[in-house]
Amino acid sequence: MRPILGLFSLYFSLILFGQEFPLQSQDSFFSQKRSINGFGGVFVNSDLAPISFQLDFKYQPSYIWGFGFNQGITPRFSIFQFELEGILARHTGAMNHYEAVGVGIARIPNLFGSNFSLAVGEGISFASRLPRLENWDLGYDKGRFVTDDVESRATLNYLLFEVDYSIPGFSDKTKIFSRIHHRSGIYGVFCPPTPPCGSNFIVYGFKQEL
Repeated sequence: MRPILGLFSLYFSLILFGQEFPLQSQDSFFSQKRSINGFGGVFVNSDLAPISFQLDFKYQPSYIWGFGFNQGITPRFSIFQFELEGILARHTGAMNHYEAVGVGIARIPNLFGSNFSLAVGEGISFASRLPRLENWDLGYDKGRFVTDDVESRATLNYLLFEVDYSIPGFSDKTKIFSRIHHRSGIYGVFCPPTPPCGSNFIVYGFKQEL
């Protein structure tokens, strides 16, 4: 319920800060735009802020492989288009479990008239077992000194940050993308707030519009 409320908060925030742009709606809630994607990535042992703003990557030998189905939503708002995506993924290496994700996405297509688009998503992630690298024991654990125990949860909030690109000379229905795949306890909602639980993966993949 909380991730769904978060998605609605994002939507109404866009309304609040963009009143001059009318909401465009049609008869059908879902658009004709659908796509599938496939991706692979590696675990990044770092908080979300250093990854996003400092490019601070500390990799671990844990990998994610997955595919997703993306369904466009007809209403648009300002420069944003909206999507729903379901993801199924397999973790290998240091972790060995499956993951299912449901996420709502807000996207800015054709950024500044280019072949790039930017997207952010909010949803929920379900792991088939407690992810091992999301848990830390007091003392020297996984190559670092830990001053507090960290106990994660199989179900956590999910955030997505993505950039995709249509390669010139190819169909604009085929794109490559890079994405931050972020599981989070959102500061105490899903697990104890200090220290925070969760994980980050940097993933790369392709998407094909159907």
